[in-house]
Amino acid sequence: MTPTPKPFLCSTCAVLAATAGALVGCQEAPKDPAPLVRSVRYVVVQKTEETGARTFSGALQAGNQSQLSFQVSGRIRSLPVKTGRRVTKGQLIASLDPTDFELQLREAKANLAQARAQANNADANYQRVRRLYETRNTSRQELDAARTSRDTARSAQVAAQETVQRIKRQLEYTTLEAPAAGRVNDVMAEVNEVVTAGKPVVVLQAGQELEATIDVPESFVRLTSIGDKARVMIGALNSAVEGVVQEIGVSQGGTGVFPVTIKLDVDPANARPGMVAEVTLTPKKDLTPVTDGFKVPLTAIGEDRDGRFVFRVEGEPGGEGKVVRQAIETGRLTANGIYVTEGISEGQRIVTAGVSRIQDGLTVRVPESESRGEAL
Repeated sequence: MTPTPKPFLCSTCAVLAATAGALVGCQEAPKDPAPLVRSVRYVVVQKTEETGARTFSGALQAGNQSQLSFQVSGRIRSLPVKTGRRVTKGQLIASLDPTDFELQLREAKANLAQARAQANNADANYQRVRRLYETRNTSRQELDAARTSRDTARSAQVAAQETVQRIKRQLEYTTLEAPAAGRVNDVMAEVNEVVTAGKPVVVLQAGQELEATIDVPESFVRLTSIGDKARVMIGALNSAVEGVVQEIGVSQGGTGVFPVTIKLDVDPANARPGMVAEVTLTPKKDLTPVTDGFKVPLTAIGEDRDGRFVFRVEGEPGGEGKVVRQAIETGRLTANGIYVTEGISEGQRIVTAGVSRIQDGLTVRVPESESRGEAL
């Protein structure tokens, strides 16, 4: 029997299979990717020195502002001025109905005429009695009675004359005129309204000078004196002007808040009473710098059950470094940071972003400047 020949294809497959196995055996296992090192955002700790300057919210008001009112009571007959209008000195502001005063004046004049007539009669009678007494035709008692009647009549005439003058003045008071040129800031009454003497009717701003008024707590007002420098920022105009403390008022109702008035060195263009103003006061009594530690951003502070902490960056800018947890003690909180009183020193780099996602000992890249780091 002739033997069956082996297929050539099978030997070829064997060779290929062996070669593939050898190649597979030579390949190395894949390596783990290198960990990503990210840059960190930080701030360099520096000494913090600042004066006791504080900023308070307030408003502008007219420097020479007057509340105009009538000196007598009555019903308003006319009120020709409007809020915001300019007035000249002597211009009519408002007037009352004068009818009652005109009636009183006529009555007073009639009483004066009667008193004058009685005084003339009493004087004539006294002259007659005096001549009789000189010729010894009347007694001393009658002369004294005639003199008393004359003096009483003269006093009544003087009183009647003063009543006429008083009512004339009251009649003049029924018209209210501008004491100086200025602008009407507010109209506080209406036509036909009955007002009492002294009740404000119109608020008049005389001149162009403006002031800023703020409320200052007692803890700060004790450091403030008249003449202290101030800086007034007017938000609506986006401009700032200098000023000085002109007046320190009295606390009302035991609130512990004191009104303080700042006189502006110049009046900004388009500034109006009532605009909001931010006033920064720098007391002369507190010019010595106060050091409370090192001020850092609030975002640099972390806190857990072990207390508050920061992360220091160890390493030179431009290379790699690591972050180290550092326990701290904090102090005064300000509008742009918080003071760290213990735990850090000048020149250290403190992480300012992503503190909650950082672990102690993490490797990071330290950028050349504070602003180039990433928020981890």
